Amino acid sequence: MKIHKIYTLIIFGIIFTKNQVISNDDFFDLNTSSRFTSIGNIALIYFPELSENSSFNSKFRIHQSSIYDNILKVNNAFYTKKIDNLNIFKSKINRINMTFFNRKIENIANTSQVWSDEINPPLSPNDIDSNLIYYFNHNDYCLLFDIFFNRKGHKFGFHFIPAYSKTETITSKSFTLDISYSLKLNEVFVGLIFRDILSFKNWSTGLNETFLPSVSLILNKNFKKVNFFIELDNLYIKKYNFNEVKTKVGFEYNFARSLFLRFGVNEDFSSFGFGTELYKKMIIDYSFSTHNYLGDTNQFTFQFKLDK
Repeated sequence: MKIHKIYTLIIFGIIFTKNQVISNDDFFDLNTSSRFTSIGNIALIYFPELSENSSFNSKFRIHQSSIYDNILKVNNAFYTKKIDNLNIFKSKINRINMTFFNRKIENIANTSQVWSDEINPPLSPNDIDSNLIYYFNHNDYCLLFDIFFNRKGHKFGFHFIPAYSKTETITSKSFTLDISYSLKLNEVFVGLIFRDILSFKNWSTGLNETFLPSVSLILNKNFKKVNFFIELDNLYIKKYNFNEVKTKVGFEYNFARSLFLRFGVNEDFSSFGFGTELYKKMIIDYSFSTHNYLGDTNQFTFQFKLDK
């Protein structure tokens, strides 16, 4: 695939998407890895050269966390495989990733029927019928499929994201296509994420949506033992103007041979963590984050080497 065709796809998705709604509910903006969380929740998942801190050619990663005082539960399983000597349309395919993602909120109280039929102000506890309170769960299921390739020094990633959600009796089916692009300028990594280039979300209620495309910029510079990251997120495109920028900053310090200390901050929370590789077969990552409004979260991620 030629480079100008990719640019055309990006511009086409930006200009011709209709009935757009802004979506801050990015499946992979939260808790795909404790490492990502500990450096400020920067979206490294789009760039293998940043997201991989080991020499594993293929690996399996599991991640489970209960977030914000157990309000939200997240589980995901991630598989990556490096590929050699595979060329399609004169472009070298060098990596394929697959991630299964489940996000759950349990025991949501439905109080819509608890009030008595005849209510006269002022209200009192006698107006509430607690027997009419019932509880339900919300679940999101998502599969992320990534293909990364090089084309004459240009690095691209195509990210296909089908998803299914259920809240009580209401369901939705959705799909989005994200595209990533990266290069190095004077030892500085520059990455661009074009989110929701093509998208739809269809609800069982009959409501159909598409998401407003957005752009994120990620910069990375390695200073010997210190890795510095910055992300400018939510560069939403509205009539070709950028606004609503969110800044994320992260540091990763290679404290010892296989021990990393991490710190991060963004507009919503601050975080820190560590990671270590054990026996060249396993990686353990931990993060602690404190949200401005939603409390504290501890997370662990385990990665296992699959190749010999």
